[in-house]
Amino acid sequence: MFVNSMSDLFHSQVPDEFVQKVFASMRNCPHHVFQILTKRPGRAAHMPLDWPPNVWIGTSVEDDRVTERIDLLRDCDAETLFISFEPLIGPVGEVDLAGIEWAIVGGESGPDADRREMNHAWARALLEQCRRDDVPFFFKQSSARRPEQGTALTVYDPEFDIYEQREIRELPDIAEAVVNARKHTHVDTETEM
Repeated sequence: MFVNSMSDLFHSQVPDEFVQKVFASMRNCPHHVFQILTKRPGRAAHMPLDWPPNVWIGTSVEDDRVTERIDLLRDCDAETLFISFEPLIGPVGEVDLAGIEWAIVGGESGPDADRREMNHAWARALLEQCRRDDVPFFFKQSSARRPEQGTALTVYDPEFDIYEQREIRELPDIAEAVVNARKHTHVDTETEM
């Protein structure tokens, strides 16, 4: 489950008490995997949170101007860390993927998607780094009005010496996260929202 997809749980205006209540609710649902995406991994890392195994934390990295978020993300105590290179609006360059369990890559979607096109070379560079570091790579979409458009990435096929379109939709081991969460979680009805 994607937690507050149109906002940021770790925004400075979200009270600590509210974040704690959200975590209590997620902890009490070990049969679900919750994904939190934030542009503020530093706040997430420094809050006194008990990270259950079924709560994943990721950060957005749109281009090379914000790669420091990856290092801040690694300071979080969550078992599963992921990066959303989305919307990819420029090259990211070489990044350290140590401790990262998943990379999601995609261009901008919505009515202004054609305003900031995603270059497939930027996504291919990330794919190469993920292959090198054994990180599952999920290509979500090219820049498009609707997110379900352009779900194939242009990649090089050395066998035929051509570029071709391929869907690459790899995932981390979700079942393992749920099993771990059930082992380490107790339901606390007094902290439910």
